[in-house]
This record gives sequence, C-alpha cells and structure tokens, in this order.
Amino acid sequence: MEPAPDAGDTKDFRFEKLSELVAWQPDREKELSGVIRGLTVTNKFGYVVCVRENGFYVMDHGSFGAAITGGPNVAPRDLQECGAFAVALDWQPVVVAFSASGLTLAVAVIRQDVPVVLLYDTRAFPRRDPNTQPFHTVNLSSQAGATISDFAWIPLEEDTFAVALGDGSLGLFDVKDGNQTTINGVGREAGAVSVSWSPKGKQFVVGRPDGSLVQYKPDLTVARVITGPKGQAYVCRRVVWLSTFVFAVSYQKQGETQPILAIVHAPKTGDPVFTDFGDVCGGFSDQRLPFYHFWAVLEWKMLLVASNTGPEVALVSCQSEDESTGWLQMVLDETGRAEVPLVGADEAYPLGVAVLTGTQVPVLVVVSTLGSLVSFRIANHMKIKGVPNNNAICRYELGGPCNGYGVDRPTFRHIVRQRDKLAEKAIGPNM
Repeated sequence: MEPAPDAGDTKDFRFEKLSELVAWQPDREKELSGVIRGLTVTNKFGYVVCVRENGFYVMDHGSFGAAITGGPNVAPRDLQECGAFAVALDWQPVVVAFSASGLTLAVAVIRQDVPVVLLYDTRAFPRRDPNTQPFHTVNLSSQAGATISDFAWIPLEEDTFAVALGDGSLGLFDVKDGNQTTINGVGREAGAVSVSWSPKGKQFVVGRPDGSLVQYKPDLTVARVITGPKGQAYVCRRVVWLSTFVFAVSYQKQGETQPILAIVHAPKTGDPVFTDFGDVCGGFSDQRLPFYHFWAVLEWKMLLVASNTGPEVALVSCQSEDESTGWLQMVLDETGRAEVPLVGADEAYPLGVAVLTGTQVPVLVVVSTLGSLVSFRIANHMKIKGVPNNNAICRYELGGPCNGYGVDRPTFRHIVRQRDKLAEKAIGPNM
C-alpha cells in the first residue's frame, strides 16, 4: 500500500454536540456485540430506528428534533420518554436498515439458529404500535448456525438487497408485491465478507478475506476482480463503493487488532492503487471485531468513519475534483469532534452511524454499545469544489427551521396527520 498524505487540520468543519438520549440501561454483559448495523434513518419519511436487546426503537424526526434541542448540558433522557416506541422481538437484531425508498425497514435476526430478515412497512409506524408485525419474512439460509456478515439495500426505489453470510456465501434477494421473494446466490466460494452497491445501483462489490474486491452484476455474474494489496496479508472487513473506480475499504492486517482505512482507486486499465490511512479512529479495544462503520456524504465528497473498537468518528475528505486522488484525513478542533461518551467509567463503542438530512442542518447520530444515542449538528464551512452550498444536502422534507435544528413541531404534527391519513388510505386502519 502507498502511505496516505499527512492529515490536515481544519476549523471549518465541526461536530457540535446536541444531546444524549438513553436507549437502554448500560450493561457490560449485554453490549450487543453481534450487531453490525445498529442504526438507520429514512429522511423521506422521517424516522430514526436503532436496535435494542430484543427488538428495536422507532422515533420520528419531530420527536427526535424536540428531544435534542435541550443542548449538550442537559442530563441524558430516556428515549421512550422523548417519544420513541419499542417494537418487541424474541431475538436481538443484528441489522436495521431502511430501503432507499424509505418504505421498507429490514430487521435481520438469528431466529432458531437461522438468519432471517423481517420486512416492515414504514407506513405502519405512525400508529406507534409495539406489536407492529412484519409484512414479509425472508429466510437467508437453511443452514443452522449461519450468521450475517453484511447487508446492503440497492440504492434504487426497489426492494432488493444483498447479504454476505458468515460462511462466505452471497445472496441477492428481490421482494416483489410484498410477499414473493426471488433468490439468487453464490456459495461459500464467493468468499463474501462485506457488500456495497455502486451509487447508481447497477452493480455491487464484495470484499473478500484475501483483500480482493469482486464486482458483480445483478444477475450475479462477475464483472471484475480487483486483486488485493500486495505484500502483507489483509482481510477486508467492510467496503463502501464511493464512485465509479473508487472504494473505501476497512482492512485488518494480519496479526493486528485494529482496522485500517484504505482508499482504493481501481481504474479500468493498470493496477489498483491502495492508499493506507492507518487507523483513522485510534481504536484500542482488542475484544471486538475490528471494522469501520461508514457513512458516505457523496454530495460533499466526504466519508464519516466510526470504529467498532474506538469511540471517535473520523472525517476523510476528497480535496480534488477527480475523486480518484486528493483524499485526506481531516483533524478537527478538539471542541468540534464527535465521540461516543463514557458511561460512568466504562468505554462505549459505536454500533452504527447515520446522518439526518430531512432537516435545516445535517445531524450526525451515533448509537453505542452501552445504550447511548448521541447527536451532533454538522457545521461544514469547508470549501468543496463543485459544491456551491454545503447545506444543499438538507431537503427540508419534514418542516421548517426551529432552534437551528430544522423541525418545527406544529408543522411536523400537521405533516404527521397528513401522513397518517395517507397511511390509513394505503394500508387500512388496522395494520
């Protein structure tokens, strides 16, 4: 690998802590360590969903916005007291993920020693029913003891998702009409550890234990194989497809306990270039699987990185018009960093990250192993080539400005009433 350029300092980008909510009481023995994607948002329909020990929490943006406007000095408040409702399950979710349309929530669990995905209709959530039932269940494997390594929705208005299982097998699932599932797969020879769709959803890429990346077409024919880094052995733990020839990869070096970030430029011709940024989050736990939670803000040419083994969220930004070069880790001012807080004297680690954009300003949300749901206003004043307005990523879909957060409670209540009427018309009053 090639070494990354020295990190750059900036005061033009800040994470400003808004509040801390309590999703569940901290318990060192119940850190939900098997969770791989513990937080998801839909900015189209205005919901934040996070895992809990036996089920998941659902909170609308209006309640969430009101809960976090108290400021960072307000004592942590209970999530349910702030308007969230819990959906109970008999199993701990390992993945929660909204589809690109926002209409479907996927909740992956291990049920009776077999991995399944429960699919929920988002339009049922305004009813706040703790007994909300999935409209469809998808069995991912018939093998007892199978586990889930990664999950990814296609970034299109379709109910199609890809799954990497613990034995290396790969599955592509297409849900039609809410109750029919088309399944296509590759056995364990796929060596799938992680999966990510291209930004346009035309292909997806699989990360493998030998560090290589394999691009697949939707019919699961191999479109391209990108060989892994030369020299020292690297295991791919996570991958995100950033642009046509550029990927961000969470690698683990052989014998190391912390992840490293590599930006991979793989042009059509010539060898791929791997740029080694090292451990951008400064992780230290050797008791957890070393990988990064990624959130790409493509409009800003930025990547937010949270480590499964450390508390801080890192920022990596592309400083050039050509996204194949110019990636740089940005060192933020000490007062403008996003970190998962201690709970008492105990360290906590991210279970997932997400960015809210159905608001006046973007908001970073992080859920931790010890039950904290922490939010940070993103203040971005960096000059980005080709981006005339940094707040253009916010769509204001759920109301106007309020206390700088961008969700007006009366306006939101009106929108929810409208949405309730639409939901009842679409799915009936009893769903």
